[in-house]
Amino acid sequence: MKTMRATHRAPRAARSSIETLLERIGVDPVLAESVVGDLAEEYAERAARDGAGAARWWYVREALRSAPHLAWSALRRLDHRGRMRLAAGIAGAGVATCVALLWWSAGAGPPVRLVTGVRDTVVVNHVKAVSLATRVLDADGRVLPDTGVRYARIAGAPVELSARGVVTCPRRGDAIVRASLGALATDVVLLCRPVRDARAAVWNDFLVGDPARELPTEFTGVDGEPVTLLSARLSVDDSTVATLDGLHIRPLRAGRTHLGLSVGNRWAGGEIRVFAPVAGFEGLRPDLRPDERLVAASVRLAPGDSVRLRLPMGLLNLVFLARATAAGGGPAPLLRVDGPVMCLPVPGPRVYNSRCLVRAAGATVTLAHPGAKAPAVVGALALEWERER
Repeated sequence: MKTMRATHRAPRAARSSIETLLERIGVDPVLAESVVGDLAEEYAERAARDGAGAARWWYVREALRSAPHLAWSALRRLDHRGRMRLAAGIAGAGVATCVALLWWSAGAGPPVRLVTGVRDTVVVNHVKAVSLATRVLDADGRVLPDTGVRYARIAGAPVELSARGVVTCPRRGDAIVRASLGALATDVVLLCRPVRDARAAVWNDFLVGDPARELPTEFTGVDGEPVTLLSARLSVDDSTVATLDGLHIRPLRAGRTHLGLSVGNRWAGGEIRVFAPVAGFEGLRPDLRPDERLVAASVRLAPGDSVRLRLPMGLLNLVFLARATAAGGGPAPLLRVDGPVMCLPVPGPRVYNSRCLVRAAGATVTLAHPGAKAPAVVGALALEWERER
């Protein structure tokens, strides 16, 4: 399996809450973006030149002066109901202004540092346009609004990049991007690795107590070549069954959960099954005891050996899980079922995963070593009990 590096999450589409509020109450989006962005950029410059206190009062004064123009823009575009929403929005904007003043009074200083990506490096796996995100920090590390940040490509691959940081990576390449806010600026390495196709193993089976294991994955770029530098996000529905560390899965308890892998605009899904180790299937009652619905019996067969296990009644998935040995991957056993049981596909040579209906007591499964020339069989026969529909 390829060596991969999972970095920070993919760049997010960033819009300030003030812009969103103005658009919702009817202000023209272009006007809202222009006004809010210009105010933020000018504030950063004044804070660096005149101090935070003077810049704050300037910001409030200019915001109030811009309010009539924004309101008139909304009035021209709204019907009666929209004007009612505008009135409510103006009230909300007043509350937001008060909150902003309280925040300022709490001691937030002028911006002194811009942080983009991880160590000023951003990996873009998106095929479609995506917005870069920059954190604006004051001297105490508090996060400030990032509305006024502007971007420009200064070297490298000819990526499509807007002043607001919307970037499109049509092909593989590296570029240098400058993010700036007033007098502040930082150069960012932009690594374009657009992913056309993402694939992950559909079934990921573990025993309780197994070490963490990397999810088998395959990523293909728009050029048809493998992509190994990733900004990937892996998630599971039930973190009590398994937890994640990058692209590694660590089993916790017996159960089953769904996993999702997101890379750029691509998504892949799969299943995680964690089986509880048992000595055998004799006496199991998965219909009454939920903790017995996913179990696995360890198997070690030398040449000429075989073992027979009784099966509980119900609808079962049987799968042999080969375990790694010092010599690498070992052979799989020959499987055979007997008694009141019907399986599809029928267990046999090269068939190690079957769905079986056990209709009555007395059904068994036999595992036999495949032949004298093969090394020992080391693994576990896993059983997943399903409710009959």
